[in-house]
This record gives sequence, C-alpha cells and structure tokens, in this order.
Amino acid sequence: MSDSIQFSKWDLNTFVCVNEKSVPGFGNLLESWFDVHRKYCDGVPLDHHWAYSERPQIGLLSNAAALIGGVSFEEWHTEKISDQGNCYGRNDLWLRLDPPSDKKDYQIEAKFARLALHRPISNSAQVIVQTMKDARECAERLNPKNGKILVVSFFALRFEDENIESLDNKIRELLLHIQQPNQEGKFFDAVAAIWSDANDFQTARKNVNKLRKSGKIMMLAWFFS
Repeated sequence: MSDSIQFSKWDLNTFVCVNEKSVPGFGNLLESWFDVHRKYCDGVPLDHHWAYSERPQIGLLSNAAALIGGVSFEEWHTEKISDQGNCYGRNDLWLRLDPPSDKKDYQIEAKFARLALHRPISNSAQVIVQTMKDARECAERLNPKNGKILVVSFFALRFEDENIESLDNKIRELLLHIQQPNQEGKFFDAVAAIWSDANDFQTARKNVNKLRKSGKIMMLAWFFS
C-alpha cells in the first residue's frame, strides 16, 4: 500500500476589476477563470501550475471560456499585418464569449513573467510594463476584423527565502500598486488575481515536500488586458 497525503480544499483569495463597457463578458469570464484555478488545485494538488509559462495559462483561460458557454481556439491560424502586407500566422487565443453572436469576439496575445517579492515594488512595475509591451508588439500585427484585440499578461510571484511571514503584506502592497494606474486614469480593461494566504501556502508546501522538493513559487496568478 502506498502512502497518501490528504489535501483539503484550497482557500484561495481573488481580486477582479473589469470595465465591461470596454470588454463585455469579461467579468463572467474571469469569475470562471477563478473556478478553473480552484478546480486545478483540487484536482492536481502537488502541481504548482502558477509557475507554468504562457501556453498553459492560455489553456486555463480557454477552459474558462468553454465553461461559461463560449468557444475558443488556441494557436489560431489567422491573418496578420506586416510591413510587407497581409500574411498568415498564429494568434495565442481567440474567444467567442456569446456564440453564435460575434459581438463578444476577442483576439488575445499573451506573455508570462515572474515578479520577485523580495525586490522593490519598482522592479515588479518594470517587469509588468516590459511584459505588456512585448505582448502589445505581437498584438499590433493582428487584423481587428476577427474580434477585439486584447493584450494579456500573466504573472506569478516568486520569493527567495523560507521566511514567509511578510508575504501577505507584500501581496497587499503589490495589489495597491497595480490599482494605482486606474486611480490615475491609466486604465487596464481588466485586472484579476488569485492567490493563497501565506499560512495556507506554507502548509501546502510542507505537505508537498513530503513527496518531493517544492519550488519557491508563490501561489498567485495575475491577468491584465
């Protein structure tokens, strides 16, 4: 008989802010996105999926669309615009949130990065800006006739030492910093985050370490558009 570890349901925190006039249907999509992360944590409790790069994160968002009755294509073969004229290439994700209507169609270009909690907030701000810029450069080649173009970035939090007592405060500080552009009139169409409290995260890591060495990736995911 093999040893087994009992995992309780994940108690995850969420934050979401959506401009429904700009991105109709995204409030419902992001609530579904939260549920997808919860189901993943319950179904694969040993897997730190927040540490995964861009492609799996796109898949989770695609799943969220399907669960609310939408349709999606990942790595969609689509028309792009270049200096030499129109050509064909791949788009990270295409969504139709209200099929068969095309009123809520989206083309998404995405990037992924990690934010270091042990460094100043200004460092995270630079990473966010650069990651969004990289995604935007890809999005500028898309043809808008296939749906509204969105620039999306996913972020995971990283820390370096075993002392996690200050993590909750650092997360709150980062959340406030992310909200600041909206207060200054520099609006994101949508911002969402899902994460665990530091104590829950520490308990989960201890359980995981009974079976294998756990990486130091904080359980948090960000979404910007």
